Amino acid sequence: LHSSFSILHKKLLAILSPPAGLLLIGERLWQFIGFTWPSILMATIAFVASTVVLRNYWPNVAVWHPGFAFMASIGMFLASAEVRNYMLQQQATMKFDFDCVSYRPFIASVAKAGNEFQFEYHSAGRVGEDVYGWSFKTRDFYKVPSSVKGNLPPPC
Repeated sequence: LHSSFSILHKKLLAILSPPAGLLLIGERLWQFIGFTWPSILMATIAFVASTVVLRNYWPNVAVWHPGFAFMASIGMFLASAEVRNYMLQQQATMKFDFDCVSYRPFIASVAKAGNEFQFEYHSAGRVGEDVYGWSFKTRDFYKVPSSVKGNLPPPC
């Protein structure tokens, strides 16, 4: 109960105060920096570019500039992370001769991240009886142990 209570508070704080929310998820971003750094870079570029464009072309709505720039950066982060997720999974899939593969969007994985128990794969593939799950940390598929496989739905 305590962990779900604190997760709820963190999500509420992130909605009410995006800068505070960024500080809260900063640790998670750093934990997966191998995956997230290009998206963080793209989000930063989007923030700076949109701030410059807004300041130069719409100076009369300056009070809204940070909000618009923040939304642009979040949109760019999510879009570039989705593209990166797709590209990395496609490359990793080529190394395996999967009988079937089940892909999930990046945003679906983020929605489940941080939960104490996860009963779903980010993405998964199957070769015969062996099941492979996707890891954002290693940016590759890993063989799911037999002891865990029973707790998860079939990948395909």
